[in-house]
Amino acid sequence: MISTHSPHITEEDESYFVSMTDLMVGMLFIFIIILMAFALNFREAEEKQDEINQELTGSREARQQMLEDISHILESRGVRVEIDSENGVLRLKADLLFEKGKSQLSEQGKVIVSHVAGALWEVLPCYSDAGMKPQGCPSLKGGRLEAIFIEGHTDNDPFAKGAVKNNWILSAERSISTFKYLVAAQDGLENIKNDDALHLLGVSGYAARRPTDELEGQTEEAKKQADRRIDLRFIMASPKPEPVEATEKAIGEEQR
Repeated sequence: MISTHSPHITEEDESYFVSMTDLMVGMLFIFIIILMAFALNFREAEEKQDEINQELTGSREARQQMLEDISHILESRGVRVEIDSENGVLRLKADLLFEKGKSQLSEQGKVIVSHVAGALWEVLPCYSDAGMKPQGCPSLKGGRLEAIFIEGHTDNDPFAKGAVKNNWILSAERSISTFKYLVAAQDGLENIKNDDALHLLGVSGYAARRPTDELEGQTEEAKKQADRRIDLRFIMASPKPEPVEATEKAIGEEQR
């Protein structure tokens, strides 16, 4: 005869099932805690990324404002410059600053560069450490300068065979001449620094290695005139994540 009674469940079996249930509940509870921690960390990471994005946007807006302010000051003084907003460049035509093949500023060039120096000194203290901060500075988040490179550029015409100079030397010497006259015209620029207490102004020479974009219908001579230039390239400071800032601060305190 086949028995129809259910198998007998002992107290030991019941204890086993209760332990398994408690274990599953505990694991589920741990999983929920981990999931909540992950969600919280993800939210914090999103918020920090949003802050960084806002600072980057603020830097671009600050650089654009800075270039426009400098340009407006120069235009009011009869000096026309070009602005490359995408790359943060204030452009001066070399033909207005130097005689052909020369690296020393012409008399006209000295006048132009002195006006540039004055405009820089009016605007840059809002974005750097100049020992003072003028009133009326725009309050844009992340708008701090890291460096300004005074870049010399030439066309691709070679110097005569056996000449002492070449385009590399010419571009470098022109950038140095521009730098020297800037700080001579406005000596405050010599000591203007970024937030890491490093000098803001520097020089570089590119010869003909960074030509301007060719425009439709542009003649060869017009293209060469555009390539001969002095660029002031404005580099904004990048935002730093909080852990990096905290580490740098701790290292700085240890070194004191």
